[in-house]
Amino acid sequence: MFTGPVDELLVLGGLAVAASMGSSWAQQSLDSLSTWVTSQKDASESKPTNCPPGTVPIDEAKKKFGLDKDKIHGIKSGVNAKPRTWTGIDPNGNVWTGGPGGIGENHGPFGDYLPGRR
Repeated sequence: MFTGPVDELLVLGGLAVAASMGSSWAQQSLDSLSTWVTSQKDASESKPTNCPPGTVPIDEAKKKFGLDKDKIHGIKSGVNAKPRTWTGIDPNGNVWTGGPGGIGENHGPFGDYLPGRR
């Protein structure tokens, strides 16, 4: 059983060493892990499956909510969204971001993240 990040790194290191020594099961494990990590990373770049109906990408919400480039950057920064993280606004004005496994996070009203509001 893993007790923390150090143990997980040791296991990954052991798999890497075993794979480099020709162990096919270790290489398959590393390949599977790599595929899983990539799929989790990519999921945050897509619209989450649990957003309310009518949620639109933040770029499409600009006109509806009167947002300019600086306000959009302020919102993305305020919710700690990376440049490629899917970010949108639902019909009630709540900010949503993509997350691992395609599950989104509701960050609350976009007005809370506008520059000068904090």
